[in-house]
Amino acid sequence: MVRRYNVAYVPVPKAACTSLKRAMYRLEHGKDFAGEMRNGRKVGIQRAYPTRPFTPAALEGLKDPFTFAVLRDPAERVLSTWSNRVMQRGRLEVENQRKLDRLFAGRWRRLGQRFGLGGQAPSLLNPRPDLNDFVLNIEAYSRSSAAVRHHTRSVADFLGPDLSVYNRLYRVQDMPALEADIRDRTGLDTFAVPRTNVSPPEYRAGIADLSDAAFDKLMTWLEPEYELLSQWFTPPRRDQLNTQQTGTI
Repeated sequence: MVRRYNVAYVPVPKAACTSLKRAMYRLEHGKDFAGEMRNGRKVGIQRAYPTRPFTPAALEGLKDPFTFAVLRDPAERVLSTWSNRVMQRGRLEVENQRKLDRLFAGRWRRLGQRFGLGGQAPSLLNPRPDLNDFVLNIEAYSRSSAAVRHHTRSVADFLGPDLSVYNRLYRVQDMPALEADIRDRTGLDTFAVPRTNVSPPEYRAGIADLSDAAFDKLMTWLEPEYELLSQWFTPPRRDQLNTQQTGTI
């Protein structure tokens, strides 16, 4: 919430939310975000201003604000989760290691020593799956990985079930219109949304990179999401060459 201009932005993971948080921070503070101290350590924009599930109270505090959010094609959000969080950032490797650390630091290690089990831990999902393996096992990855679950949850979890409460919902590709609207509302000709967290070319993926089985699985899994967002997106066709893969978080 930027009270000075009576503007409220509600973020959705994998829909340019890092870029928009930085833009809104600059709108509120008049300077770029350079990290903040929280509990004695310096944290980035996502830790300082985390994206949380929607609650009705989230939109309280401003009188008749201009409230907006940004939407992204559901398939693109999943593909970007794989490219950015899984492959580029290695979040599954980090999570697997934390699970192993917890197991071997306590009871599993003691039981293994006592009964000669060799300290073996339960099997973990492949932390570096190729795109098709990731999509074909999307439910398992979502259950086992907090990072995957967070970045692929329904937009309704973050925006609420009634999208009509927002003054404007933009698609990622509508960013120029968003920037123009904020400039008109604030009178700041310099307002712009930076492009951050762009995935490297080797990890970018589109619909054409999916096998037939993975494509069918993804469309089935995302059917409720496309129904929710039917006003803004239609499910991609198998013969489409690509989706718009921006790589933003």
